Amino acid sequence: MQGLIQEKRAFAEEDSADDLVDVFSVGAAIKIESHEICEYESLIDKACEMKHTKVAQVLSQSLKEEKARLKKMEAFAKKVKPKEMMSEDRGPRNLSSAKFSQRKRAA
Repeated sequence: MQGLIQEKRAFAEEDSADDLVDVFSVGAAIKIESHEICEYESLIDKACEMKHTKVAQVLSQSLKEEKARLKKMEAFAKKVKPKEMMSEDRGPRNLSSAKFSQRKRAA
């Protein structure tokens, strides 16, 4: 998560448009929720192996909540779009978007 926070700070410092920062933030939230879901699934498996059924039940409830949050974030991601989408005949709308695109391609 620290990596995502640092990436967002670096992205925001590049004078990126607010709508692009919003898109980045929603994507980061989806990554975090996905990671948390994997963690809960692992913990539930371990609790079941150790025959801690009450612990597994509590963790399962938390897992259900995380999955619901992920669904909300994915729905929100479909609604959050940059104001100006790049088309083939036009380049990025500003230099900072071009830098981000180049950095993303290099990664």
